[in-house]
Amino acid sequence: MGERTILEPESVAKAVEQALPRLAISLRKDCLGALGMALDSETHPLGRKALEQLCFNAQLAASDNVPLCQDTGYVSVLLEVSGDILIPADIFSAVNAAVACAYTQYPLRKSL
Repeated sequence: MGERTILEPESVAKAVEQALPRLAISLRKDCLGALGMALDSETHPLGRKALEQLCFNAQLAASDNVPLCQDTGYVSVLLEVSGDILIPADIFSAVNAAVACAYTQYPLRKSL
């Protein structure tokens, strides 16, 4: 068997902590594009109003650096690694600590 790499909990935790505010604040470009296309093709006034609000909310969140939504969501972290990576048992504690840290540093709603 070849040499195995150990996944460093600190590296994963740092990546999670940095990703959370970015994920909460901005929509991916393809999502923004899809909203724009939907708005362009929507003919019903109520449908257009809803799509306009979603687009406005996305712009406001990005410009004011605040979360897109303050709904009662929760964080779910999925780690996908190759078979030659060793995952230490404390990886879960490190990820949980990173999530908790992000929630104290950024305007994320503690809902669960």
